[in-house]
Amino acid sequence: MERAMEHLNVQLNRLTRSLRRARTVELPEDSETAVYTLMPMVMADQHRSVSELLLNSKFDVNYAFGRVKRSLLHIAANCGSVECLVLLLKRGANPNYQDISGCTPLHLAKCIYVELLEFNADVNICNNEGLTAIHWLSVNGRTELLHDLVQHVSNVDVEDAMGQTALHVACQNGHKTVRNLSVFTACTLALCSLKMIYIFFCSFVKVHVMFLFLTDCAVSSGQRSGHQQAQCIWSHSTLFRLQVSS
Repeated sequence: MERAMEHLNVQLNRLTRSLRRARTVELPEDSETAVYTLMPMVMADQHRSVSELLLNSKFDVNYAFGRVKRSLLHIAANCGSVECLVLLLKRGANPNYQDISGCTPLHLAKCIYVELLEFNADVNICNNEGLTAIHWLSVNGRTELLHDLVQHVSNVDVEDAMGQTALHVACQNGHKTVRNLSVFTACTLALCSLKMIYIFFCSFVKVHVMFLFLTDCAVSSGQRSGHQQAQCIWSHSTLFRLQVSS
């Protein structure tokens, strides 16, 4: 008898789960309500739930909401929700849609820029401050992502509204990983002006990091002896003499 009851309970549980999976769930017709229903699922990368809700819905995946007018694709990119991001892109989400500050999903992407690029995300788009995606990565010191992304950038020396390149921005924010910015193939010794040296001087406590960067830039620009060229620039810097004498 007990075994029969246990078997019955198992069958009932299976039936209940089956009915739950089969029930129809629809998004609210109001876009504002619908987007806030989907947002937590996108943040958690619950792509199956999002897919089911969007299946028979007329919801516009490019609907912009909130104070900054971002789409669900911005949210997916920022949270690193890869599955939901790809799902939204396949359903027609615009990879180049700009929020109120001019930022695209690529500006906010958390290590998933490859998927955005596959759907024609434009790496050269600037936000309202003139910052491209590589500027944003440089601001945050995420130079480990620059090596691949920079291959898709038409002009790595593009300047923001303040006339600064991604290299300047990284230096001003004091990121010691800035040496990795030598991956910018267009970075030449022209960038290593006294202004650049001043920025480096202000940004780093360990001066050898700056010398290593200058060497890297000289080598990447095709100089016969990058070390000698960097040493020349360094030795003629008034700032360097001040540093040594202090």
